[in-house]
Amino acid sequence: MLPNMDNMQRHLYVILSTHLRERAIAIETRTRQTSKFEVAKIYLVEMSSQPSAKDGCTTSAIDFARIDEEDEDAILPATPLPAPESDPNETEDKIDDKIDEEPPLPAPSKRNRFHFALAFTALSVVAFTSALDATILAVALPIVTEKLKMTTLEAFWAGISFLLSSVVFQPLHTAMSDIFGRKAILYLCILFFVAGSLIVGLAQSAEVLIAGRTIQGIGGGGIEALAEIILTDITTLKERPKYIGILGLMWAAGSIVGPIIGGVFAEYVTWRWIAWINLPLMAVAMILIPLFLTLAVDKSSVRSKLKRVDYMGMALLIVGLTSFVLALCWGGQLFRWNRWQTIFPLVGGLVLLAVLARYEKYPREPIFKYRLFATWTSTLAFFGSFIQGILIWVLVYYLVLYFQGALQHAPLQSAIDAFPLMFTLTPSAVICAVLIDKTRRYLWTIWLGWVLCTVGFGTMILLDNKTSRGVYSIVQIAPGLGTGFLLSALAVPVQAAMSVDDAGLAMGTQVFFRAVGALVGVAFGSSVFTNEFSRALQQIKLPPNVNLPDATDAVFFLTSIDTLDISAETRSQLLHLYADPIRLIWIVATGLAGVGLISSLFMKELTLEREELGRQALQVHEAKSKSSEDSMENGSPGP
Repeated sequence: MLPNMDNMQRHLYVILSTHLRERAIAIETRTRQTSKFEVAKIYLVEMSSQPSAKDGCTTSAIDFARIDEEDEDAILPATPLPAPESDPNETEDKIDDKIDEEPPLPAPSKRNRFHFALAFTALSVVAFTSALDATILAVALPIVTEKLKMTTLEAFWAGISFLLSSVVFQPLHTAMSDIFGRKAILYLCILFFVAGSLIVGLAQSAEVLIAGRTIQGIGGGGIEALAEIILTDITTLKERPKYIGILGLMWAAGSIVGPIIGGVFAEYVTWRWIAWINLPLMAVAMILIPLFLTLAVDKSSVRSKLKRVDYMGMALLIVGLTSFVLALCWGGQLFRWNRWQTIFPLVGGLVLLAVLARYEKYPREPIFKYRLFATWTSTLAFFGSFIQGILIWVLVYYLVLYFQGALQHAPLQSAIDAFPLMFTLTPSAVICAVLIDKTRRYLWTIWLGWVLCTVGFGTMILLDNKTSRGVYSIVQIAPGLGTGFLLSALAVPVQAAMSVDDAGLAMGTQVFFRAVGALVGVAFGSSVFTNEFSRALQQIKLPPNVNLPDATDAVFFLTSIDTLDISAETRSQLLHLYADPIRLIWIVATGLAGVGLISSLFMKELTLEREELGRQALQVHEAKSKSSEDSMENGSPGP
């Protein structure tokens, strides 16, 4: 058992000489602001470095790295162990050094608000930019395809390469940030993202464009995850919901305005600004991050850090997830589902992922830690994030396709038509966070979010090629509110269920599940659309001047419908080819939202009152707390 406060104070008074007792009082005062785990570590430091006044005994050396990794109650001794005597003069210096090395974690109210505000601004900017880039090409892709004379296959890869590389590398960035530090990996991700943006902006061929989008995705996926992981490190659980909501607002805003900005650039400026707009935004972040995001750093050697890397897990994840995702993406589009080109990578990817799940029990620092799934609450929240990723991305992608295809609106007009979604999804993320912060309860917001999604996607089934502006504007409100609520609410139970050390990794894992859901949503929606479009195309007879052989050209054909010399009946049939497959997507999305609602009924309400900061908290906290301790020792109040 751990020593309580009274026992610890008694031990310190016994072992310390008179001239050190004032120091002991400061230590005891400090422990009142410190968690049980930190108290134990302070206790062991003092026991290991002081000779006893009676019998000359001290504690033996303790492996503090082991304490960080194992259960504290199981390994901390209740009584001191024998050890050689030491010089009292050296002991006092050692105590001072140890206390300086392990400053306490202050209450949030003592935080340097200016530094925190600018650090959080930097995280918000990078999150917004990454989300913006993920969707900005969606509306402009037909125009880009025409400018670069891309084939259907090349257009497919241009659209999917960002999401694919983002999902595959995201968990690697998360795991590496635990070993090499959040800030170093964030810099690396920004470097990839900026380099990819330059390549895309200067691309003169489809191959270069696809390569640039892939490099962008490697960085973009890490940026999205690390922004939320760092947020968990620099905030306490008690205050975290409102900041998660604000960061969710930035992510949602970037996802929604991406198609609008892409449409404006493609029609009125040049499509290349789709990539170049990232550069000034990232420049703002790169100015703020070095100055104000001063995170705590692991000072162990690079060699020791490299030994902690899960290389086998990385290899299994990259190969397995890439194979599985590729099969999902091209199944039913480039290759039929019953062809070996789809079956082999799909089955092979699943087998490798199963091997990864088994193997992850053994590495010292696995990519996915089993204990993250130790409770039903966290597991169901991860599952909910996966479904939420599907819903958000089918909403963003296929609502715009509905406007362009079934209603024949221009790219920019289609983006404007989605304003009701944007003006409900983004504010609702913040509203939900504020409600959780005020009520200290999260389950009711999760249930409300799933109900709104189920009802909202259900009403979107009514959309067809004759729907009025008023109707398609109103039906966007419920799914927008629902997905916005879930964006903030689902992160809270995961954080509440985790220890302080696991909070960052848990947040990265949740972002990964949401990203996988996004990719599955786009791939699944595309497969449903293609198959249903092909089935309907075979049932109608088109005139000779309509060149639409199959569904692979559906997206590029929609821009030419208004230019065709065809009858009103034929035009109506063509518009139904777009409206009917998208209706089927809304039907499936409604069912998935219902599954999410049912699964959330088994989650538990956990406390949100913890006030510990994360593993790599802002160093400004440490400086502030050290100043407070020095003031206490001098008999003056802290700042």
